[in-house]
Amino acid sequence: MDSRILVAALALACAPAAFAGETATQAMERMRTDAAVMQNIANTWPQLQQQARNYGQFAGYGDRLWSGEGPTVVNRMGGTELCHNTHWDSATANLVTGGLNIAGDAEAEAYALEFVSEDFLAQLGDYMNAQAQAGEQPQNLQQVEQQANAMETASNNLNGLLNTVGNQISAALGTGSTLEPLPIQNWQAGIGNIPNLSAVQYLPGPSNGAPIGWVIPPVRGFARLEDICPTGTATIPMLPFQAPVLNAVQVTIQENPELAQNIKGLEAPSTYAIPNGYLHTDGWLPVPNYAIRMSVVGVLGRDLPAIAQYMAPIDSGLARYNQDVQAILGELQ
Repeated sequence: MDSRILVAALALACAPAAFAGETATQAMERMRTDAAVMQNIANTWPQLQQQARNYGQFAGYGDRLWSGEGPTVVNRMGGTELCHNTHWDSATANLVTGGLNIAGDAEAEAYALEFVSEDFLAQLGDYMNAQAQAGEQPQNLQQVEQQANAMETASNNLNGLLNTVGNQISAALGTGSTLEPLPIQNWQAGIGNIPNLSAVQYLPGPSNGAPIGWVIPPVRGFARLEDICPTGTATIPMLPFQAPVLNAVQVTIQENPELAQNIKGLEAPSTYAIPNGYLHTDGWLPVPNYAIRMSVVGVLGRDLPAIAQYMAPIDSGLARYNQDVQAILGELQ
């Protein structure tokens, strides 16, 4: 017999039948809650993984046009103007946050899943022993016990992987990671919605953007910047992951408050800040640090597919364990 089931049996050995019935009801409610969280994560885990793989194409946005200085235009006096990068404002910056959200969502789900997979078995032990104390063993007792034993082994295997994955994702973008660390210090991965990269579009707009300086001043005539820079509008469809991931985590924390330490800082959407640099001309005007900005985008495009590889070993175990949870709950109900 599983040690958790044995402990529950000893605790209930001298309990009255009324208490046993109450314990069985409470255990069943916790099992239903765990099963709902498990189903939630089983649905979202492979989708998060796919979007992390999709970020491999995001590395291409780490160029001058999308993340760096921005586009250049030649004005009527023959000078080349540098334009404010509306690609960054409208699209790329949001995609950086979305990439960090993927890491935050996956890390939070790994910790939540590790708890509910163990808690379900513990509650199953409480339920079975309470039913035995009340003299209300299910007719399919032997089948349920066989399923519980199989789930015990599956849970141990799954949790070993989940603990590794949670730690890997937590460390993946930080100092000392086997992956390429982000070239910034001020950032925090969190739980949030993520962009559907396959549907992101940038629509060019009229030439009314803002020039910010000369790349090549005109050789003759007045060196005057003109407002002929291209602008545009980004369309970034978001996939609604924040609500289901946050719900799974919050429900799990209610059952196990100690989990709050594991996901401290993840509850809010991701944030980051890129330090400003200075124009080399006078040293006074702060401008974006283009090199770091481009590097952040490139690193996310390279590292998130690797995070998807961290998540991949969980897939089959999660799917099977979720099926077992839903099946045994159906048997008992």
